[in-house]
Amino acid sequence: MKKAFILTLTLLTLNSSAQNLFFIGEKGYPSAESFSLSQNTEGNFEGGLQCVIARKGSTGIIAFSLKTMTEVVIGGNVTMYLNDGSTITLIDRSIYDYVDETATTVYYLTTNEIEKLKKVNLNKVRYALKCIGCISSEEGNFTASNKTDVPSLIVNLFNTPQKLPRPFLNLETGWQRLYIDNCGSIDIPPTMEIQSSKYRNTEYYKKAMQAIEIDTTQFIIQQKGLNEHESDALNKYARIIIETTLGNEGQYERLTFDISTISQEEIIELDKILKEQTLTDGGEAFKLIEWNPVKVERINGMACVHANYKRKFNDAPIVWVHVYMFQNYSMVNKLTLSYRISESTYWESDFERILKSFRILKIK
Repeated sequence: MKKAFILTLTLLTLNSSAQNLFFIGEKGYPSAESFSLSQNTEGNFEGGLQCVIARKGSTGIIAFSLKTMTEVVIGGNVTMYLNDGSTITLIDRSIYDYVDETATTVYYLTTNEIEKLKKVNLNKVRYALKCIGCISSEEGNFTASNKTDVPSLIVNLFNTPQKLPRPFLNLETGWQRLYIDNCGSIDIPPTMEIQSSKYRNTEYYKKAMQAIEIDTTQFIIQQKGLNEHESDALNKYARIIIETTLGNEGQYERLTFDISTISQEEIIELDKILKEQTLTDGGEAFKLIEWNPVKVERINGMACVHANYKRKFNDAPIVWVHVYMFQNYSMVNKLTLSYRISESTYWESDFERILKSFRILKIK
């Protein structure tokens, strides 16, 4: 089945027939996108430890690859440390390869281990490098940390839709949980407030918005104190914008659609369209400082298109923007998060929690 992402006034059809494959010899297995784990030990390991997970019936295959300078192998058992404090031990089956200065070793995951990884994320792995029949300065024990949402990869790969919405986060002291029509809920910290109509009628707002047109029907959250023109708020910038585009029943994919079926070619085309649209919508005063490749991923178990970039207007400070577009069968819910890069220390941890708190409750 084909659906369409609506990006403002732009239509792009995504083909749901592509499939990643991981090969052992001549046998191919459906796989998730590979991801990188950050090395925790100093060394000349270019690109970090790469990992790919594949499906073999109800069991799994997990392969680790590392760029090295000598012909070492990732040998011995690998320990996977999960976020709940538990571990998974991967048994060395002596399935090694060394090609193009890259060491690769394949391990297997049991059905129970797959079920575990659907629920609990990977924190880090511990592995060893060994040189079989030789001596290498690269030999030793190492750890590498994970920041990828592995449960989403596993659920998507094994085609088991996650139950949505996910449970709410525990509400932090001073935080508020807001509910938005035709969308869902989001938690905001005590450092932010809902933008008032009173503020939108001020000269300050009109001057600030000369560079970009904001639809006043959007649900907007801003730094606390800006509604009353408090001096500290006037010297900061942060926004959460939530929009909903209504369509027809079945016009879009569902929140649980299989994101691994989207081909790399389609993502590249989507990236091109979104970048051009961002430049067009920004206007003459808009300056695109940095554009990062668009991703099709899962946020809190919900499939979405994620664009992120750095921008500025005229000589204003540079702002980091993340845009998440969620298809929901008969509507698209769009979440935009942004703050000044110079204020990252102030906003970053709160915005990570804000994103984790976002739930679409009106699920089609």
